[in-house]
Amino acid sequence: EAVLETGIFPEKGLRTRVALRDEYRIADGDVGNAFLHLVLRIGSGREEVALKRAGDGIFAALCEATATDQSQNPLALSFEIQEIDPNLTWKQNNLAEWMARRSRESG
Repeated sequence: EAVLETGIFPEKGLRTRVALRDEYRIADGDVGNAFLHLVLRIGSGREEVALKRAGDGIFAALCEATATDQSQNPLALSFEIQEIDPNLTWKQNNLAEWMARRSRESG
């Protein structure tokens, strides 16, 4: 939701993944330690000022969403925006067409 609220990323391009780790070490190795690293991979072409503003909002939403956990548990948060090189990415999808079809059917 926070990514959409920035107004610079189209809904049809959003993908969310969770990658759990069975083996890890965080800081001093205490089993109660946790981390959440958010990576926003984006297509190129957006101005750095807009990305910084979007990143600030997204990170604030992440901090807010995890505030209770962070107040009760050791938790490290990190976030980065990675721009995808347009010459080194290949894509094919029909999500926009399906989203439009579902919208027409439910409307």
